[in-house]
Amino acid sequence: MAAEGEWLEQLREISGLSVDEALSSVGGVVKIYERIIRHTARLLPENIDKLDMLVETDVPLYQIEVHGIKSVLNNLGAYSLGEKAYELERLTQDGVADESCKRIHLAFRKELSELSNALDVALNGGDGERNKPEGGRELIVKALPKIRNAIDAFDATAACEFLLMVKKFSYGEELDALLEDLERSLERYNYEGALEVIRRIESE
Repeated sequence: MAAEGEWLEQLREISGLSVDEALSSVGGVVKIYERIIRHTARLLPENIDKLDMLVETDVPLYQIEVHGIKSVLNNLGAYSLGEKAYELERLTQDGVADESCKRIHLAFRKELSELSNALDVALNGGDGERNKPEGGRELIVKALPKIRNAIDAFDATAACEFLLMVKKFSYGEELDALLEDLERSLERYNYEGALEVIRRIESE
C-alpha cells in the first residue's frame, strides 16, 4: 500500500482526475475523499465486467448501472468520464443499445479500465495491467478467427468486443503489446493495420 499522503499526490498525477475540485466538494476533508476513492477502486473492475455483460443482455439495467457510475465518477473528480457515462445513459433511455452506442461503450470502458489501473497503482502500489491473470495462448488462437471475421465484415465494434474478452488476461510482454496495437488499429477503423497485427500475432 502506498504510504500515507503519497497516494493523494499520485492521484493528482492521473490524467482526467480533478482531485482538488473533488476534495472541495467534500469540504476539503481528505479522510472522506479517501473512503470514497478506495471504495470505488475496489468495485470498479467488477463494475466494468458488469457493464460489458449488460450492454449485450439487459440495456435497461445497463442504463441504471451507468447512471450510478456517472455519480461515482463525479464524486472522484473524473468529470470528463462522468460526461461520457451521462451520454451512454441518455443513448440507452429507450432500452436499446445500437452499434453507435456500443462503440461509445467500448471507448468508455477502455478509459474506465485505465482509471481503475491508475487508481490501483496510486492507492496500493500495484502495477495496474500487470496484475491481470495469466492467460494461455489458446485463448488468443480461439478469438482471432472471430476478430478476423468481424474485420472482414467491417465491424470494428464486434472485433473490439472479442478482443476485450481476450485482454482480460496477460500473455507476456510481447503478445500484450501486440494486442494493444490491434486494439488501437480497430479503434481507428484501420482494418488493414489490424489484419497486419493479427498476422504478427499468429507468427509469434
